[in-house]
Amino acid sequence: MKRTLLVLAAVAATIMTVTGCGTALRERTVSVGFADFRPYISSGFWVSPDPYNGKFEPIGELSIRVKPAIKQVTDGDGIYSTTVYLPEAIDPAELLELAYKEAKERGANGIVNYKTQVETRTEVSHGITSTTIDAYLVTGLLIKKLD
Repeated sequence: MKRTLLVLAAVAATIMTVTGCGTALRERTVSVGFADFRPYISSGFWVSPDPYNGKFEPIGELSIRVKPAIKQVTDGDGIYSTTVYLPEAIDPAELLELAYKEAKERGANGIVNYKTQVETRTEVSHGITSTTIDAYLVTGLLIKKLD
């Protein structure tokens, strides 16, 4: 009998863990960012997350750190209002354009080992975990293609 109750309790705990209890605090969202290399490549400027296999002269290492603006958003009628602080969303295409402009200023006609990353900070308050974007990072090697 004890064994049956123990098995039932384990099954109930598993079901509660898998299906969850209560109301979802946030619905699932899917965000897609896309940095299109094709316009740059068609104009003769090489961009790739991989090394360049042809002949080239290295110009220098590029590192860009963009801290997003923080915007205050208040919802409510003033008496029962909620204020949150949200970081500005920055599109990967905008980061690519920043890198392209920096590369052109330095005489490069390509960026290899191109990478973008997001620096985040995670905090727990009153049992709720939140992740905030601190900065966007862009790195790569600026090159002058010789072939």
